[in-house]
Amino acid sequence: MLAIVLVLTTIPPTVQVGRAAIEHTCFLISQKLLEDEVGLINPSWNLRISLNYSKISLTAAQCSKTLIVASSTCNSLLRQCTRLLVPALVEFIGRVAPSVHDGSINEPQAIAITEIWKAFSTFFASVAEDKRKSEPISV
Repeated sequence: MLAIVLVLTTIPPTVQVGRAAIEHTCFLISQKLLEDEVGLINPSWNLRISLNYSKISLTAAQCSKTLIVASSTCNSLLRQCTRLLVPALVEFIGRVAPSVHDGSINEPQAIAITEIWKAFSTFFASVAEDKRKSEPISV
């Protein structure tokens, strides 16, 4: 994830990148962001093993923030990434919000929320004032 984000944020806007590559990258980042816990069940042992993926979610949140912050430079490729990532960021906030209320949020989730707020702040600051008021933002 980190490598592709580095590539996407450093290539010049004149370089052509396939739409499928962008969509797949954003899909993977979104998937890792929303993948909080995976339970593996071994029927022969009658044992459930829970793997915590909070750190992967944190990395995905940081990658999302990086792409959204870089999209404020008017790069159309990165703006497409923003359109594809915002729904997953909103869903992540919605899933984690109950944990914030009951105090069961873990540290990587709290940091991920901070990263997402930073991404939203940059995104909304990059939208022209007249567009914020006169027409809905298409995401």
